[in-house]
Amino acid sequence: MATIVVTVVKAIPDIISKGLAIHKQLMQAKKNKKICERLADRMKSVVDQLEGLANQGVNEELLQKALDEFKKVLEEAGTLLKKYEETNWLMQKFNADTLRKDFEEVNQHLSNAARQLSLSLQVEQRKNLEDKFNRLRICKENDEDMKIDLQEWDKLMASVEETRAEVKDVHDVVDNTNQKVTSIQHQMASAQRDLKVIKDKVGTHEGAGPKSSSASPVEARGKS
Repeated sequence: MATIVVTVVKAIPDIISKGLAIHKQLMQAKKNKKICERLADRMKSVVDQLEGLANQGVNEELLQKALDEFKKVLEEAGTLLKKYEETNWLMQKFNADTLRKDFEEVNQHLSNAARQLSLSLQVEQRKNLEDKFNRLRICKENDEDMKIDLQEWDKLMASVEETRAEVKDVHDVVDNTNQKVTSIQHQMASAQRDLKVIKDKVGTHEGAGPKSSSASPVEARGKS
């Protein structure tokens, strides 16, 4: 039995390390920032309690179940984070209900892990963790976080539309300018053709020269 306890306790640092890594990724998320930050905060609460258990005598069976639950949550959170970081904003907005359910599911699994872990904690520690993962509190916070993230999506979409309109205006100006340049080029080409025709006509007239009406001196002497 003692060997099992030591083995379980020795597994805690590795799980803590993984938990902190996922926590960092969630805090650095570029999308769905509020719900990711909330999930990270809850995850950190579990990690903090695990750190305290490393040097305490615990029920190895209860602790093992809690660790198994928490490891699953870490994997789910990592997969979920990657999924939505690689999904564009427009698709996330369109599939907002699916996103909400996905995060609620991970939070529910994290709550289960926290409740399992609380069985290995002292009374005060257990109360703090149970308060953190109170079901009504979590539902309220999830709704608030989703609302904030949706507002951020709307702002981003409005910004994208504004930028798109500005780009279109620039393209219209460029197109109009190109049309004017093309028109001027055509006019210049036409003017050059007209000028060439005029020069050719002038050259023809100059080459012909004026016709003389009197005979040359030689011809005059011959006639005489």
